[in-house]
Amino acid sequence: MNRIILACLLTTVSAPVMAHPGDHHDVSGWSGTLQHFVESPFHAALLAGSLAVGFGLFKVVRNLKRHKAR
Repeated sequence: MNRIILACLLTTVSAPVMAHPGDHHDVSGWSGTLQHFVESPFHAALLAGSLAVGFGLFKVVRNLKRHKAR
């Protein structure tokens, strides 16, 4: 299980490599960053995928803990 968590953490380190092209001259401060993430389809897809993977990992870990408790 620790290897899975480590692999997930290491994939987040490579996220800047997968950044979309273009500059971010309009992004300034927290509100600009939030607006950029919400309005960009690329970022919205990444956020949705991250949430799905996180939820899936949560369910897997919870089921493993329940199975070990028996």
